[in-house]
Amino acid sequence: MIRRGFLAAALAAGWSLAAAGQARAQLFATVAPAVGGGATDNATLTANGATPTGDAFGTAGGSLHLRYQTPRANQAIGYRFMLTHYVDTDVPVTDGLYNALMIASSFTPTARLALQLNLNMELSRVSNIDPANPVTVAPQAALAGSTLYLNTTVSQGMGYQPDARHSYSELLTFSQLRYPEAATPLPTTTLVSVLLRGTLLLGRELYGVDLSVGDSYTPTDPAIMQGTFAQGQTFLAQALFGWRHELSPMWSTLLQAGPSVLVKLDGTGVLAPAGSATINYSRVPWFAGLTLSQAPAANIYFGDATITDQVMARVGLPLTRNELIYVGGFGAYLYARVANGQAQLARDFDQFSGGLSLFVRFGRLPIAGAATYMALTQRGSNLPNHEIPDLARQTVLVTISGVLNFGKGTPPLFGGLL
Repeated sequence: MIRRGFLAAALAAGWSLAAAGQARAQLFATVAPAVGGGATDNATLTANGATPTGDAFGTAGGSLHLRYQTPRANQAIGYRFMLTHYVDTDVPVTDGLYNALMIASSFTPTARLALQLNLNMELSRVSNIDPANPVTVAPQAALAGSTLYLNTTVSQGMGYQPDARHSYSELLTFSQLRYPEAATPLPTTTLVSVLLRGTLLLGRELYGVDLSVGDSYTPTDPAIMQGTFAQGQTFLAQALFGWRHELSPMWSTLLQAGPSVLVKLDGTGVLAPAGSATINYSRVPWFAGLTLSQAPAANIYFGDATITDQVMARVGLPLTRNELIYVGGFGAYLYARVANGQAQLARDFDQFSGGLSLFVRFGRLPIAGAATYMALTQRGSNLPNHEIPDLARQTVLVTISGVLNFGKGTPPLFGGLL
């Protein structure tokens, strides 16, 4: 009888916990349609030396996000679509498209351990016009022409924090870029990387060590770009020692420095310093940051490896007290050097890019408007068997978008009318 009573109590307790967990589970959905229009002076990103095609265009698309949340897990899936249709031009311009699928799972099996799995797939045509987010934008080399590409990224991360002062994490990433419809041969590039990080918090000081190793692989093909680091396997590695200092609850600085290396299987390689210096200001929804960095990078669009120097500024600033009108922007200069095989680095390309957006929200209405200006200037190189094009484009875009949230605790639409 005692055993039966204990078993019944255990089953009842388990059922109660499961029911409580199920009761705490929540499902959220976000639908965000968007339409817009604008003009650009280079619709197809024509390389310098040819006459660029200016054109007006219209855009339409949106996104759908679903999130299922339980006390110890979050599951999310999202899809985004954007179509750019060019209105009138003497030279036919292929409509641009952008498709992105995101699947993310995060788990906290214990208070000290966190796990994360992510899948991102992006199918896009370069002629698509898509305004850059100043918070997350990461400038890279730009391709000429209206080219369709498929970029797939899978990542797995784990974080462990044994106490308030120490934390450890790892991130394993697999990325591949393919060109399904390239008129001229373009490289398929695969990148596998591992990042290990450890930090120590002492008051306002955070000390850390980052160790990263990557393997970039581009199949050997005599019809596409060649060079010491343009085909085959290239290993990238760096060790960074960092110091983050909290100047105040809103201001912080981060310094990182250490060695980096690019090396081939035959031993050909380049050793170079790596590091970054960053100053950040953050007070939601305000933010500003300035970063100077040098690091080895896999140029996934062209299938080579470079040492990249970069300076980048980002800003987000409300213009009204009620924060219904605000601006966001970024500006960046990137200088990339490619290894030439004699333990030296030759100039690959440099690039100026920037964008500025004015955002307007309409009170409680789930509608927002944005006016965006974007500019890109890329100066390439004519290295033997390794040509990077010169490119330039300016774009003005105006969009109207809506954000409709569904789920427990989300505000009613249009102030309660729906």
